[in-house]
Amino acid sequence: MVEINKILVAIDLSPLSIKALEWAENLKEKYNAELIVFYELEDVFSLIKASLGFSLPIKPHFKEEEIKKAEEKIKGLLRNLDNVKYIIEAEGTLIKRLPKIAEKEKPDLVVIFEDLEDIVDELDTQILIIK
Repeated sequence: MVEINKILVAIDLSPLSIKALEWAENLKEKYNAELIVFYELEDVFSLIKASLGFSLPIKPHFKEEEIKKAEEKIKGLLRNLDNVKYIIEAEGTLIKRLPKIAEKEKPDLVVIFEDLEDIVDELDTQILIIK
């Protein structure tokens, strides 16, 4: 039997990525594994980048507030919050950041949705693609 201790799932809160989250949570429970939920706040990253480029002000702690809101949304989608780690950031795009997160976290399984299929070759682990 395959041993899975750590599962990384990438989401963007689209319906298909929520389906990937559900699959990852089911596998987490089946294997009694740690679940790492990775969510890249691409719109927040773009807004911060644009504000710097055009010298437009954004409210203090904007990024931190958006990360907190996203974490609450994700928690609302999960049935069991035990053994779940959240990586929510605004550092770029999901497709560019996921390989770096996977390299750092070293999961036994990465669960992605079909929009991320182009990066399969960049992930050095087992991959489950949700379509």
